[in-house]
Order: sequence, then structure tokens, then C-alpha cells
Amino acid sequence: MNSVLRIASRKSDLARLQAYEVGRAILRAHPEVRIEYRFSSSLGDANLNDPLWKMPEKGVFTADLSEKLALGECDLVVHSWMDLPTEVNPRTEIVATRPRADVRDVVLVKRDHLMRHSDAKLRASGPRGAVEPRPFQVFSSSPRREYNIRDFLQWSLPTRQQIIFSPVRGNVATRAQKYCENQKVSAWVVAKAALDRLLSSQDVANASPAEFATSRAILRKALSISKFQVLPVSQAPTAPAQGALAVEIARDREDMRSLLQAINDQATWFDVCAEREIFQRYGGGCHQKIGITYETRPYGQIQNGRGQGVDQKSFWFTRLVQDRSQFQIPKTTREHIYPLETGANNFVSGRRLIQFDRSELKDRDLFVARADAWPENFGEGFLDSDCIAWASGIKTWRKLAARGIWVSGCQDGRGETEPMALEHILGRLPQFTKLTHREGDTGSSEREGMPIVATYELVDAPESDLPDLTGKTHFYWSSFSQFERADRHFHDVLQKGYHSCGPGSTYERLRNVTSRVSVYLSHESWLQDVL
Repeated sequence: MNSVLRIASRKSDLARLQAYEVGRAILRAHPEVRIEYRFSSSLGDANLNDPLWKMPEKGVFTADLSEKLALGECDLVVHSWMDLPTEVNPRTEIVATRPRADVRDVVLVKRDHLMRHSDAKLRASGPRGAVEPRPFQVFSSSPRREYNIRDFLQWSLPTRQQIIFSPVRGNVATRAQKYCENQKVSAWVVAKAALDRLLSSQDVANASPAEFATSRAILRKALSISKFQVLPVSQAPTAPAQGALAVEIARDREDMRSLLQAINDQATWFDVCAEREIFQRYGGGCHQKIGITYETRPYGQIQNGRGQGVDQKSFWFTRLVQDRSQFQIPKTTREHIYPLETGANNFVSGRRLIQFDRSELKDRDLFVARADAWPENFGEGFLDSDCIAWASGIKTWRKLAARGIWVSGCQDGRGETEPMALEHILGRLPQFTKLTHREGDTGSSEREGMPIVATYELVDAPESDLPDLTGKTHFYWSSFSQFERADRHFHDVLQKGYHSCGPGSTYERLRNVTSRVSVYLSHESWLQDVL
């Protein structure tokens, strides 16, 4: 290796930040190394007129740099992995990556446009002959995003107007500036990893305090005029490898391969390679209407995919490949299962509203465990200014959205321990209070410093209406309180049973009372697996 390690990347702010991230990791592992950065433009940077899907070349952001690498003009190149073609380069190879940034997409929606479209919605529902509201225009050049999130936005946004997508090109700050200035555009979809990296750029040791100040200021302006929604990957799987960095070297550089082994994140590598393998089966390329996102968690790998292949056939899947170390539940038949119906809780006859101290919610962000926990007589004004509402899952989000409540995102049914990673977008640490029922799971909430406010309590079903669990062996619990109610009446049965639930606090608490418990993403997927 040369006395100086030459790291190359594109010269956009985001690309430089990513190169610095890799450089810092190398220096931590090899403090004796000296690093020199080389930044240049790519073909994709030069052509800002055509949407990416119309550009015939593959690797429009990466090919120029890979060529320099093959010619020995640099020692390694740092790419956004999602920009790389899926085909193998005979002269170069990817040998390392770093821990993946947040994979999700974010949609920013201008506050004044929300008011405009809300008024238009009222006019459209008025007398015949009312003025037809103009379409809700969303900035995005991605066929994948347009195909996958249109129906999601149709229910998550407080507008029922036609949603149209318009192409936008340029680096992240340029697109943000266009979003701010174009009065016809209501919303913009962008990778959260890009926002997070740029918004936290003042903490980068390699950079001067002012190096990324312009980009940060533009993004803060865009956020200040907007509300945001972090799109759950179960509904909007992202581009394969989104949020991941690829470190590329020439194939004959064994010295570089050895040096970079110390910085490679194996979990990210495993997920991204699996995503790209599937994507390659569809032909790869930014013209595809395909999102594939794999994420490894302690209990297994969550796999999400959605899109439309070149044969025009649509697909949409969400599944969990359980970690082999997790307890494996044996197969059974329907008569041994409880409950057979999704969401059934026959140990409860209803709910009763209870009084709570509204002052406990002052200046607090609200984590909504169930839609029932949001008092029926409170609209979106229940939230203090600049605070956000966050839901436990898609069903809760949909119910709140139907009541006109703006929800900024959800845990996607993965439990409260799933990272939210909102500090960069908010410009502060979120301060959540959890809205739930009186017996709502408290384990994860308390550990995460999330105070709890109970807005209702569950009413026990009378003895005569309780289900008979005698002979049941396989159970799925939507909450730990549901398990506790059943255990009071059928303790001996449950002691011998096999138990399942979603990830999160219910799983953690069940593990404290039984070793025969497994994680599933839904009641439906559990039924399919155990029957």
C-alpha cells in the first residue's frame, strides 16, 4: 500500500460525508494510516435534466469512480451502495460496508398545502358545481416510490385529492431547495439516511464547521415549513441497499482487502447482499418499480418486498425468517389453537374511559399504543405545537388518520425497542409519553424513559363468557395483559403450552414466565406457520 491511503468519492456533500465516515473507521482500526480524500463529479451529477429511469447507462453515479480505481488513481472508493449496478465488475469488487443508516424513506409535506388541501376537500364535498381541487403534487423521480407509496399517502395524508408524482434531480440540498421554492409542489420523498447524515454533519471531525452549513440550512428550512412522515418499510420497502455504504477496491489489491476487513459490518453486508440478489433477478436498475428491504434483528431477519416486475406482475410480502437460536414451535391443528381470529380477546368485554391529568402531556410527543387510547373527543389539537404523534403499528396509524390526526410514523408492529431515530429530523431528542390502557405493557416503556398515561381501562368479561382453553396448546398473545387474564383462569393449561407474540415488550415479558415462546410479525403469519 502507498504511504498515503487515497479515498475517492463523488463530491456532493452527502458523498463526502460518507467518505469521511469510512475514513474515520479506518483510522480507528489502523491509526498509523494517513488518508487523502479525492472528490470528483460523475455522469449522473452532470446530467440533471433527465429522470434517472430515463438514463440508459447503469452506474451513472459510480462508473467513473470505478474506472479511476481500476486505473490505480485511488486506493478505494466509497459509494452509496444503492447506486451500484448489480452486475459484477471484472476489475473491481466491493469488500466492506459500515453499519447501515436508517433504511426508511421520509415524506415532507408543506404545512400551508395541508391547509389548502383540507379546504379543497371540504369544497369538493360541497354543492354540485364546486371547484375541483388541483392535484396533490409530490416530488420524486423514483418509479419505485411512485408505485409503492401512492396508496399509502392516499390514506395517511389528510387529502383525498389526486396524487401525482413529478421528477426532481440534483443532490439532496438542491432537491430540498426546489421543494421549498416550487409553489405547485406539496410534498417531497427523500431517503432518511441522507437527511440524517447531512443534518448531523456539524459533528463530523474531518470537516470544518462551515463545510456543510449550507446544506444543513436548506434542509432545516424545508423541515421548518413541513410536517413529516417516516414511511414504514412494510408498506414502502426501499431501494435495495438504501442507507448502506459500499467500499470498492481493485480486485488485485490484497493489501486493501486485508486492511478493510476490520471495518466491515457483517450484519449489514448480509442484509444488503440478500436484497441485491433478489433485485438482480428482476433485472436491477433505477427504472424498476421494486423495493426490497431486509433487516436483521436479534429474533431473526425481517424481509419486506413490494413492487411490479417487468412482466407487470405485482408482489408484496412481509415475513420473518426466525433466528435459529429462537425456540421453534411444533406444528398443530386448528382445534389446539387460540385464538383463531385475528385480534380476538375474549377475556375482555369492553373498555371504560378514565380521567387523566392533561398537564402530564404538556410539551410531550405522544406514543399511541392503540387507537382507543387517543380520547375520542380530542382531535389533532390534543398535541402541543411542534410535538408529534407516533403509532405502534399500521392499524393504529390508519385509525388515527381516519380521524384526521397527523401521525409522523410508527413502530411497524416491531415493538417499542425498535429504534425510532428521530433526533436529527426533529432537531431535538423526542420526549414521548405513551398513551395506553391501565394495564398496558410498561416494561420497555419504563426502561426507555417513556412515561405512561392511561386513558382507559379494560373491562373483564363475565365468567360465563370466558373461552374454554382446555385442550389448547398453541397461543398467540396481542399483549401481556391478555396473557395475564388467561393465566388467572387457565394457569395449568398455559404452563404446558407454546406461546407466540409480536416483537417488543410482550415478547420480553413472556420470556420471563416461559421458555417456550417465539416471535411472529402477525397473528396471520403465526397461523400460517403452525398449522
